[in-house]
Amino acid sequence: MTTKSDSTLTSTDLPVIGRTLISTMQVFNLVSLCLIVLMVLAVGFTQTAFYRDAMLQRQGNDIRDVAEALAAQSITPEDMENFRDPDVQKRFAHSFSVLRNLTELASIRVYNMDHDIVWSENPSIIGEHLHSDHEVEFARAGKNVVMFHSQEGSFRYHKDLPQMSLVEFHVPLYLRTAPLARPEVGGMVAVFRSTETLNQTLAEATNLIWLVTGLGGIILYGALALLFRSVHRRQREAETLFSELVTKQHQQQRMVQMEKLSTIGMMIGGIAHQINNPLVGVVNTAQLAEREVDDPELTRESLADIRKAGEHCRAFLQRLLKFTQISGMERKPTEVKELIDETIALFHQSAETRPRMVIELPDEPLTLDLDPVLIRHALFNLLSNAVQANAVGGTITVRLFPETRAEDLVAGWCLTVADQGPGLSEDVREKIFTPFFTTRPEGTGLGLSVVQHVAFLHDGQITAANNSGGGAVFSLWLPGSRQEANGDTQDSHRR
Repeated sequence: MTTKSDSTLTSTDLPVIGRTLISTMQVFNLVSLCLIVLMVLAVGFTQTAFYRDAMLQRQGNDIRDVAEALAAQSITPEDMENFRDPDVQKRFAHSFSVLRNLTELASIRVYNMDHDIVWSENPSIIGEHLHSDHEVEFARAGKNVVMFHSQEGSFRYHKDLPQMSLVEFHVPLYLRTAPLARPEVGGMVAVFRSTETLNQTLAEATNLIWLVTGLGGIILYGALALLFRSVHRRQREAETLFSELVTKQHQQQRMVQMEKLSTIGMMIGGIAHQINNPLVGVVNTAQLAEREVDDPELTRESLADIRKAGEHCRAFLQRLLKFTQISGMERKPTEVKELIDETIALFHQSAETRPRMVIELPDEPLTLDLDPVLIRHALFNLLSNAVQANAVGGTITVRLFPETRAEDLVAGWCLTVADQGPGLSEDVREKIFTPFFTTRPEGTGLGLSVVQHVAFLHDGQITAANNSGGGAVFSLWLPGSRQEANGDTQDSHRR
């Protein structure tokens, strides 16, 4: 029973991903819309309040500057005390009459520091006392005070004002106590104006602020929606690409499975062929022995043939078992030159004939990190293959030299075994390392496959090519650098 890992996505997960993205998009649109609306409201109210306060403060500053400039010409602190003097009233009227030209003016009042009205365009209120004194305290501190009055609130302290919404500006009045003295707060000027024009201006400004803020919010929402849709579209494209990759992966897995089955079929065919030939001989010899059971000599010969066929099958199966056992290795620092010499000496002892060999090894010691048993086995198979392919009297050349692999620039050492046989055809070179492929009737097709497996275990590679002078050369490349000798090999020696 097979299970699917939680971290692995398949084509069945794509509809779920699509529904999740659609739900996420709806949530994103709703959240974005709410946040943008809140931002627009906050910005609109904040800007409206700031614009109103800034405009009123600017008007208050203008009134203060005008009042101060007018009072500085003829008003003195003594006039603020003797405000009932007719001459003082004339100076007040002459100085502050300019303020009466302000648009939508409702009333002008000048207060002294005792909170008494010292001058107004309405003579009947001159001398009245201001009941609420916090405006004067602000003016005494040099600050402008702006107050809005509704129709009800306008008459609480100012019964003479018209029945309309008003805005009240309280500005400090700076007077000079001496010609060169620094001006000091000597009173306060209160200007009452109708709010009709002000409200209209504020309404227009507010509408403009809300329009700009709303358009900005709409543009921001549209930009975020387009960005999310773009990301969503790319995600959908990635899903489609992933689906195609999953489909291709399934197809690739099927192809790999078919190749595996084909390879297994070839292996089984090779094994069956290697075992079938001796078994056919065993069956034929057994039938012959049955017919000649009265002839002990012929029966003995038939039994001997049957025994030889059985030994051949056993030897083949033992080689097959050895091939399956080569699946791991134990690396250790190994002197490669000594390993090659020992393997060649062992090969000479086990070979039926002693072939002529030329050995070219580095002069200096070479120690590499490898499995000596597997490398010895691989070299033994290469030597056996060279002897079987060699012509009569041919020479086998064994060389070891440094070589940097071109595809990844990894330094290593190349062990080559060359023969003087007929060489390799194009068809043979394509299948030379395939298990159970052989060009000799008595071969098993496992020797070169073992060499290739050993090369893979050492992160190396094995290649086969034809010599320019005839014969074939097999190159076993192993990664690694010299550990005991410094520098690369310059010379080699022949033995």
